[in-house]
Amino acid sequence: MIYREYHQRYMHVGPQGLLAAVREEFCLLRGRDVARATVHNCLKCVRVRPSSLQPAMGQLPSALVTLSKAFAQAGVDFAGALMIKIGLRKSSTTKAYVAVFVCLSMKAIHLEAVSALSTAAFMAALKRFFLGRGKPSHIWSDNGKYFVRARKGIECCFKKQLTGCTIPEELVEEGVQLVFTPPSTPHFGGIWEAAVKSFKHHFVSVAGVAILNFEELATLLAQIKACLNSRLLTAFSLDPADLRALTPG
Repeated sequence: MIYREYHQRYMHVGPQGLLAAVREEFCLLRGRDVARATVHNCLKCVRVRPSSLQPAMGQLPSALVTLSKAFAQAGVDFAGALMIKIGLRKSSTTKAYVAVFVCLSMKAIHLEAVSALSTAAFMAALKRFFLGRGKPSHIWSDNGKYFVRARKGIECCFKKQLTGCTIPEELVEEGVQLVFTPPSTPHFGGIWEAAVKSFKHHFVSVAGVAILNFEELATLLAQIKACLNSRLLTAFSLDPADLRALTPG
């Protein structure tokens, strides 16, 4: 009753102000909790500070919660552009990109240098990824033009409507499927967007504004990949019996 009276007397002040006003005359136990409850249960305060409805979280894709071997289901996105030097002595530069592959189950990361944002460059990086990590059953991505064209090429190869198909045979023979998130929904690809953010953090921290050549870029990508695959997936245990932390690598 005292808190409610002071709350109204001081024109519906917040919990901190209400507690300070009450303590000028009274010293009550659990004053902070009672002040918060008084403000929280005040109908007038609720009406002037309406909160938006929080929608229920949808079900996660099965690829994120199903235990499988590494990179059995993968996501991919491009990071860049990065400026690299052409040759050892020439001062000219060109743009390069990084294809960031992430395992949807283990959260492991694989990095490949890409010369351009084109379908041919993506397919070449994809083939190198297959040789190093094996062939996944599904590859998830956003609606980048190079990804969409790659899927169209694969579909044409399946239907045998394209002569001189340049899609790697591995995709056609093994039935690797490219799955796209809905347009204008980057939050659907949060797992590979987070991987791109982690890569950029390490790259900028190490390289800064330096312009690397291709060999230096490839070496740095290998180092960043090893670092990202050694990151902790859970909080570090203080149990002396847990000698190793849980990592993707």
